[in-house]
Amino acid sequence: MASQPRIAILASGDRESGEGGSTAAQVVRDVLEQRVGLEIGVVICNNAPDEVGVYRKIHDLNREFGLTGDSAIDVVQIGPRTPPDRARTTTTTIFNNMVEFAQAS
Repeated sequence: MASQPRIAILASGDRESGEGGSTAAQVVRDVLEQRVGLEIGVVICNNAPDEVGVYRKIHDLNREFGLTGDSAIDVVQIGPRTPPDRARTTTTTIFNNMVEFAQAS
């Protein structure tokens, strides 16, 4: 059986209200409920965890669907305030994980 395409979701959120992430959360829910033929590799947000709601929403979905450890969907911050070395390391790790997954498929 062929594996599903693995994607990354880009999310921003609303720093003014501290909310946002509802579209990303709905896509994740649809994937976890197998309504679409995808896998989520990671959610990338340009805002910090204490500024927007996407981190909380994905955390809640992980808990709801019993996803822990390597099976949990991670939300990582890569944005204008991310230190360049950290952004480079995170981006490289995400890319390598996606390539590994593609090669294993």
